[in-house]
Amino acid sequence: MLVTLSPYDLTAHAPSVMAGLLLADETATVVPAPMHEHDPTADETDATGEMQQVAFLLECWRWTAPLWQGGVLSPGLGGIALLTEVERVREEIMRMPEETALRRILERFHRTDDSERFYDAVSRDFMRAGTEPGVSVPIAVALERFAIATGSLLARAPAASVTERLEERGVTGLLSLTVPCVMGASGEGLLIMRDLLAGVLDDLRGAIDEGVDLIRSGGHEEDLTAMSEEVLAPAARGFHEGFRAERSSIMHAEGDDCRPMMALLTIGTQPSGTALGSAMRAAGALLPTRASAGRLSRGVGQPAPMATPNPPESGLALSSCLTLSVKLLPWDV
Repeated sequence: MLVTLSPYDLTAHAPSVMAGLLLADETATVVPAPMHEHDPTADETDATGEMQQVAFLLECWRWTAPLWQGGVLSPGLGGIALLTEVERVREEIMRMPEETALRRILERFHRTDDSERFYDAVSRDFMRAGTEPGVSVPIAVALERFAIATGSLLARAPAASVTERLEERGVTGLLSLTVPCVMGASGEGLLIMRDLLAGVLDDLRGAIDEGVDLIRSGGHEEDLTAMSEEVLAPAARGFHEGFRAERSSIMHAEGDDCRPMMALLTIGTQPSGTALGSAMRAAGALLPTRASAGRLSRGVGQPAPMATPNPPESGLALSSCLTLSVKLLPWDV
């Protein structure tokens, strides 16, 4: 079970991240390149100079250090680096026609030629929940394409922005299950949980992988229903029972800062190009082209959405993206 995580959700300790880091065999997220040169376990972080925001982000992510060291969290999967795909997406958008709204929004950010300033700006946006579309749009598109290329599930938190809400409309939920997760868990605590729950985790991962394979093979609704009842639900119950049996050990390891909660996981699909198409529609509404603005002023409807550009030159095959949506439930574990 492989899961692609949003760096924004990682910064926010979102349910999608906490569930993914507990349940998945491996996870990946976007890492500003200079962070590879830093030791995330260092006692002190230099928060001065040109790389100030990178240093701040590193400090914010310090809790994840055991997960990087343990191989649970990485900057890529299967030899594909997420940051490389982000850079390809940026270049692709900048090859769009000059009047394209999305290109116009990215232009000011794209001209940040100094690499240290660029990584600093990326790190700043990770901590500001994606307020700079010059960063957040390429990130969203790259996450989708990376998930497709690596066969991983794209973890989704509840939509917060206009673009995310547009993306969410394209997601079709196919399988669901309820499992415990621990909000506020530390990196070390998650490793302890993964060890304590290893047996039931393996069963749950196997069931989820079986469901994913059925979706990929085009399983019909009745096949998915049967699989959910006969395979997925029993594995989820087994994980819940295992979690309850180890709850005292988990809480002892984590202390009072964490909170066990039930989460609804929904495995679904979204068409390839959903992230880019949503960003283009949102950008078009924010900065309509001169031609579309003229139509709007004459009352001739909304500007037509622009066609999704050709796939990037990275050679990544594009098809439907499998998603993992996570929603917390008001139930006791």
